[in-house]
Amino acid sequence: MNEQDIKQAWQCYPSDKTIHIKKEELMESITAQSAQFNRRIKHRDLRETIVSLFLVGFFGTAIFLTPYPVSKIGAAIIMLSSLWIIYKLHSTGKTAGNEGVEESLQEQMKRQLKRVEAQISLLNRVWLWYLLPLSVGVLMFYLPFPVSFISKVMFSVLVIILFGGIFGLNKYVVKKYLQPLQRRLELNLTQSEQSTEQE
Repeated sequence: MNEQDIKQAWQCYPSDKTIHIKKEELMESITAQSAQFNRRIKHRDLRETIVSLFLVGFFGTAIFLTPYPVSKIGAAIIMLSSLWIIYKLHSTGKTAGNEGVEESLQEQMKRQLKRVEAQISLLNRVWLWYLLPLSVGVLMFYLPFPVSFISKVMFSVLVIILFGGIFGLNKYVVKKYLQPLQRRLELNLTQSEQSTEQE
């Protein structure tokens, strides 16, 4: 169902039967889109959780192996940041709560819109809760090691490029996918509420 179908469902009223059919089609479309969106978010959260737990284990061991105090602090920052990432992802995923057994079309759209808005906010601030603490921890861990100055500069530049790329990718996802989805949900919800008022 495209946007034109949705507009016809809420703006054209040839008969009660047609309206009922369009509503059912819209509900099926919203349900399918919601399921796909939620599935992708769960898969992403699972991947990030696995990586974060690996970092906790790796740098937890490194704390006891590295002889440099600053590196130990950097490893601790990475561990705490990884645990914070796990919490942030899963707490954001629960923002809209659980679906009710018999939710109306409007309730479904409001819940899904809330989920999308939460993900947009999460990714727009990825530099603060994800990139900044991890980059600080990684640099503090590596720089005290006895390597050449050029190696330290190259590593620092590599970290900046890598984390800059992650930031850009998240902004791209927001602009290319999440914001259009947010607008579609807002449009559907507005038209649904208008049709309810006219019934």
